[in-house]
Amino acid sequence: MKRTVLLSLFLSFLSNLAAIDGVVVVVDDGRVPIDRLLLGATTGSKPKKLFIQAANPIRADRVRAAVGDALGREVFVDYQSDGKIGFADNVADRIVCHDPKVKRAEIDRVLHPGGIGKLFVRSQYIDFVASSPEGMDDWSHPYHGPDNNP
Repeated sequence: MKRTVLLSLFLSFLSNLAAIDGVVVVVDDGRVPIDRLLLGATTGSKPKKLFIQAANPIRADRVRAAVGDALGREVFVDYQSDGKIGFADNVADRIVCHDPKVKRAEIDRVLHPGGIGKLFVRSQYIDFVASSPEGMDDWSHPYHGPDNNP
């Protein structure tokens, strides 16, 4: 697929991502076509930041080439393939995971309470919402801890 087509699909992805105004993480297994990878979470408005975790360095370079000028401003690409997501706890608003090595508990760890997970299993997406910690009734500042400190 030509770079201009991928860039067009990617820009469409950014403008149509689900009513998210924060941090979106896409975890790649290296087998999903890049255009599908970028469109996999399509359903609403543009995120503040999109992080794509590619399966290997070669794939990361291909994704970087596909996102073009958005790289480093709205989109960040890195690689990791050990079944972990390279983020702190309770950071992401949404995670779309194509990597079968990444378990549900790891996705829950990275999503903030109320964040939306989308796990690709056996050719279909399974959607879920991250639960809140025991004893907490509201997470009104998802980029801060329960004590309101970053």
